[in-house]
Amino acid sequence: MINLLKNKRIIFLVVILICLFTVGALAADPGSSDDPLISLSYFENKIESLKKTLLEELTNAFGLEFNNLADDFTNKFDAATETFSNELTESKKELDDTLEEIRENGVSAPTEFKVITLSEGEMILCEAGTEIIVRSGKSVVVTDKNSSGGISDITAGKDLANNEAIVNNHLLIVPKADGRGIKANVTGAVMVKGNFEKIIYGI
Repeated sequence: MINLLKNKRIIFLVVILICLFTVGALAADPGSSDDPLISLSYFENKIESLKKTLLEELTNAFGLEFNNLADDFTNKFDAATETFSNELTESKKELDDTLEEIRENGVSAPTEFKVITLSEGEMILCEAGTEIIVRSGKSVVVTDKNSSGGISDITAGKDLANNEAIVNNHLLIVPKADGRGIKANVTGAVMVKGNFEKIIYGI
């Protein structure tokens, strides 16, 4: 678009200049009283004046087109920036809503049992309310030295203290999230419902 406008302007101005010089040449004979001989400096000044006029015309032509393009780019950039800002604001609002829900209701625990393999020497430390059923292998209870009790064996109706053997297929419930869980002495399958962390014993 800019090149087409440029070509049209140049052609138009060149045609005008040719017409002016032609009319001047036909109107008088060089060297007569109507058309005296001119000095080189006068001729150069005229050329500079014509160059200035031509440059002003081209600048005006390109300036208008460039301004239109610049305005169009600015509008598109502002629109894209506004869209991105709105999307960022919406994402932040969704994140804030999620965090607020977590603060009010807490992190929801799994509602179904998950079957995991607990290898020899591995253990799981559980959050309060986590349910455990040892299906195979041999496991014992682990508690932190500062814990006030152990893990409830609901099936047997008793509390299991630290390092006490767990009877397979009994339902256990962890009462507090203070370092309580179970450790496998023999690799086996364990069913867990709730939040827990699986770690290597002693690490």
